[in-house]
Amino acid sequence: MLSEFAILEKTRHELLTDKFELDFYELGKLPDEIDKNDMMQVWLKLIGAKTEEDVLAIERLEVEEMTQAVSAYRQITGSQEYQELERMRDKARHDEAQALGNARRQALRETAKRLLALGNPVDKISAVTELSCEEIESLK
Repeated sequence: MLSEFAILEKTRHELLTDKFELDFYELGKLPDEIDKNDMMQVWLKLIGAKTEEDVLAIERLEVEEMTQAVSAYRQITGSQEYQELERMRDKARHDEAQALGNARRQALRETAKRLLALGNPVDKISAVTELSCEEIESLK
């Protein structure tokens, strides 16, 4: 669950300092049942919470510090400003996916045009590009 890294000089592989390290926690490797006395696990579980049920599970641990953290989380996520930012993020992700899909489709059409110009049969072009035969015919 935890990987620890130190910074080394590239050529001589000397440790920069023993006073600094990078710790990476793999949230997916957290145990399903966490020890409420292990505050690192509890915080990591909150950070990795994806659903309201995950957040409720943290609350059910009845750890005062986490009750306060969950309350602050709900206050922030309940604000109109936060909700608008989330809406804008969702829209940006959707727009990006649409743009990538359109670019892929256009690239497939261009490939189909080139294959048509080389005299390849429509059914073979369809098999390669996954475009419909009708769509390929319309490119002629």
